[in-house]
Amino acid sequence: MKLFIIRHGAPNYAKDTLTEQGWREQELLTPFLVAKKPDVVCLSSLGRAQDTAKGLLRETGIRPLVFPWLCEFDARLPEPFAERCPWHLNPVDWSKNPAWLGPDWQEDPLFRDSEFLRTYQADAAALDAFLAEHGYHREGRFYRVSKEFFDTNETIMMFCHLGRGQMLLSHLLSMPWMQIHYFWLPTSSITEVIFERSPFDRSLALARCATVGSVPHLDAAGVARCNSGFMMPIDGYTREVDRPADLSQ
Repeated sequence: MKLFIIRHGAPNYAKDTLTEQGWREQELLTPFLVAKKPDVVCLSSLGRAQDTAKGLLRETGIRPLVFPWLCEFDARLPEPFAERCPWHLNPVDWSKNPAWLGPDWQEDPLFRDSEFLRTYQADAAALDAFLAEHGYHREGRFYRVSKEFFDTNETIMMFCHLGRGQMLLSHLLSMPWMQIHYFWLPTSSITEVIFERSPFDRSLALARCATVGSVPHLDAAGVARCNSGFMMPIDGYTREVDRPADLSQ
């Protein structure tokens, strides 16, 4: 099974839709996704994610599934991090405690009994319930594959958001939350997770990340990434600009 995590195009947050850049990204993204021949398409219930999927849905005729647990993941951490989005923390702060970066991170006092962790675990359970419907059952850090799905290789696409994509990766790859800060998912980016079956046990699968935040559709058209979700400007842009340099290409 392959799972594609797709961040929405450049957003107009005020209207919960896409900017001019976002629609251009959607236009360029669509043929790349159509070529992957998706079997299932899942959407956040927010407009900017649904708008990003419109081209794919139009070209394939697929009827999407809409899940609230694919909306932006914005549950706040406790103090001293409560004022910031949990994926926009000061690196000096989030890296100073080894326990936050270890396998038992959820047991640390910062996370344990917090609303953040309750939300994270509930959303992770919702994701696992969905994957179980497609034959992949979570067991610790792995997935147990039902026999009737041994010869099935579904392609599933999830249109969501920056923080949500990071949360999904954290759970699928069994990565501590703080380590997810190493990943930035540009607008309209494609992240591919392959559930690789073990050669030692056909019923066991490991979620392995093949690509993170890939934007081949923008690169091929010479369209620069926008800054949305980046902590500092990139490629010479500012937050005020936050769009590609040339939409005429």
